[in-house]
Amino acid sequence: MKKHLIYTVLLCSYVLTGCSNEDYLIENPNRLKELQKIARRNECNVTINIMNDSIKNTPLNKEEKTKYNNLFAQMAKLNNLTFSLTPQQQKTRAIDSHSYYKELNYNGQYYTVAVYWKEDNETKNIFDIEAGIGGVKVIGGDRYTVNYVRHNIINANEHEISVEIKANHTIDTFPIVNGNIDYSRGPLMSITSKIFVEGKVYPKSMDGEFTIRFVGNGSWEMEDL
Repeated sequence: MKKHLIYTVLLCSYVLTGCSNEDYLIENPNRLKELQKIARRNECNVTINIMNDSIKNTPLNKEEKTKYNNLFAQMAKLNNLTFSLTPQQQKTRAIDSHSYYKELNYNGQYYTVAVYWKEDNETKNIFDIEAGIGGVKVIGGDRYTVNYVRHNIINANEHEISVEIKANHTIDTFPIVNGNIDYSRGPLMSITSKIFVEGKVYPKSMDGEFTIRFVGNGSWEMEDL
């Protein structure tokens, strides 16, 4: 249950926002420049890698422009989102196992944030605290993934559990062959960004809330941890 709560998976809604044709007028257009411009316009700090040379210098078509404008607009809306967690509890004779989790559903994409701990019924000591965020969803040829990296326990007692969670948000685009996504060839393109989640759970009142932020391009590396 513990691993399921932590690594089952949060987070992303995609609502279309309007844009004019002038927004897409770029000199010597290519896919990477267009994507970077759309990301900047939506104030999204991401790293975009195009691994397939055949599409690298191919301009986005109208449908793709709409798709990526929608995607980055919703990443921006997700930034600084604050949400409450749902309490769960499993009772044992001497120790209660508690967990808080929130499954966020945005346009069919499922991600989960979870905090898990145990409490001694006699001493009220809090221990075995775990926290995480994760999830994966495939839409068309795009695989949306939130990969948990690590968590830090800032404070933990019978009154308050404060945690920070780091994760990587990745969107990989794979080729479609005969109507099916082909993972064997590897991704054609990837969009990556760092995620930072922080919040508190109050064990006595069994409530709490967390805030998620996109905090930088690329991925969390070992030196960042």
